[in-house]
Amino acid sequence: MKRQKWQQKLKAIEALIKAPLGYRLELINSSHTPFIIKWRNDSSINRFFFSQEKLTIKKQENFLKNYFSKDRIDFILTYQKEDLPIGSFSIKNVHTFPELGQLIGEKRFRGKGLAKKVTLALIDIAYDYLGLDSLWARIQKRNRINIHLHQKLGFLTVGEESFDNIDYLIMRLKKEDWLRFSSESKLK
Repeated sequence: MKRQKWQQKLKAIEALIKAPLGYRLELINSSHTPFIIKWRNDSSINRFFFSQEKLTIKKQENFLKNYFSKDRIDFILTYQKEDLPIGSFSIKNVHTFPELGQLIGEKRFRGKGLAKKVTLALIDIAYDYLGLDSLWARIQKRNRINIHLHQKLGFLTVGEESFDNIDYLIMRLKKEDWLRFSSESKLK
């Protein structure tokens, strides 16, 4: 029953989340698998992941098979004019340590502000619909673009950690800070 309620909640979130004009956001599904595998195995992207293990079709199929029993939300951003998936956005560990993740997998769509716009939509869902108190991000120190994005959105660095000789910043955005930050800035 818990799984079914989570599935219903995710479908409701899918109907609520606002994509940038000309794009759509939809819950991850099997039609996205070839794109996700391509992006996750691209060395220019993969080098910033916590796990750089190669993604296979079998691993992705297993992930999707049990998706609604996982404590996470994954959206795929699609460019509507070409019906082309271009990136993925997620909140994992929703009920324990909600951590944002994002990537624009298609290179020609990078640098257009799409990651910022979709991340803003995810933050709104996290606080307004899911009732979360904080959001977290674990970002490699060498991923300056992603660190800068999170700083622009009000995330503060609260710690550091190392894993497999890779240094990470731990960043946090508290709901009360977000409410103050978003009302004082011109984010949207």
